[in-house]
Amino acid sequence: WTSLDTNSNKGSAVLTVLMPDTTYQVKVQTQCLSKQHRTNEVLTLRTPEGLPDPPQNLQLSSDNAEDGTVLCSWNPPDKTHGLIREYIVEYSEKDSAEWFSQRSTITNAEVKNLQPSSLYRFR
Repeated sequence: WTSLDTNSNKGSAVLTVLMPDTTYQVKVQTQCLSKQHRTNEVLTLRTPEGLPDPPQNLQLSSDNAEDGTVLCSWNPPDKTHGLIREYIVEYSEKDSAEWFSQRSTITNAEVKNLQPSSLYRFR
């Protein structure tokens, strides 16, 4: 158990030191002057998922067998802070403000129908 002193006489406290996507048991003790009153009631709570760290090591290569196709691969985040359900690969022609996206449930994607001999940005 880790103690957190609120130094307050209010009926609630906010716990800000918890990790995302983690189960905790919480109990409350009250202290009046020098006497501590313990509670037997333990609450179990699970914190919501947090934002994952960014994926690492993005690799791009062209598919020599098919013009206009780029193979993308990456490593999963170091800390996911929950379950990774999908990745989103975004790409744009070099001088365009418009981004297109493609979803993938694994750590690679194949982006097709790109204009040959054009420059693209990926993220």
